[in-house]
Parts: sequence; C-alpha cells; structure tokens
Amino acid sequence: MPAMIAKMANVANEDLPLLAVQETPGGRTLQMHWEGGAVAKLIVSAKWDWVVLQEQSQLPANPPDVVAFAFHPFVAKLHGKIKENGAKTMLFLTWGYKQGDSFGDFVDSYANMQSRLTQSYLESAKAVSAEVAPGRPGLGRGTQA
Repeated sequence: MPAMIAKMANVANEDLPLLAVQETPGGRTLQMHWEGGAVAKLIVSAKWDWVVLQEQSQLPANPPDVVAFAFHPFVAKLHGKIKENGAKTMLFLTWGYKQGDSFGDFVDSYANMQSRLTQSYLESAKAVSAEVAPGRPGLGRGTQA
C-alpha cells in the first residue's frame, strides 16, 4: 500500500513530501491495534494529514450489539488519538464476501453483508465526523447513500 500511494503521488506530480506507512498484520481488529499500542505510537510518530483505519473484514457485519461493543468504541478511541495529533480520520469500508457471512444457523448473501458493513462504517464515521472510503456520492462524513 505505501508503494502504491507513492506511485499515485508521483503520477499526480505532487511536490509535497510524502510518507506512507502501514501497520496491517492479518486478522487484527481495531481493538487489537488499540490494545497493542503500536498504532497509537505510529499515530504520534509523525505529523500526518490522514490516518486510514480498516476493521477486520467481518466484524462490522456482525449483529448491532457486537458492532456497538467491538467496533464503534475503538474507532472512537483511535480517532481521538488521530485528532489529538492534528490529523484526519478516514475509515476504509471493507467489502462483503461473495457468499455473504454466517452466524450460526444464519444464512447470508453478499448484498446483505455489504449492507451491514456499510451501515456500521457510516455510523462510526458519523459519530466521530470521519470520512469513509471508497468515496461515492453521498458517502462522505457518514451520510447515507
């Protein structure tokens, strides 16, 4: 990802210095990142313009009580650290699985899973006044599409 960002800046003829880094061990939740401390240290390690947060792919598609306990609070905590350091928060909206997700006997579809993911990300973005990517008309600042 950092190499791709650098290439995009180069193609756009950006003259500003660019530093793009990532902390992306597989399967990590935002809660794990918050509790591990490495992300908080990274946030304060430089003067960032933007910090992009992405939750583990399935978690925001969970039932609302799980999302309220395991997703929203950690977006808020990380956003607080980001804002304290003078940067803006971007939430990177994950995508549903081709066959959807499953919870016990629950049978799902891609469309249903994507709808839950989108709703969870938009709710968190709205709560902290963050942006959501990928950007589509109507998706900025947690607004409904």
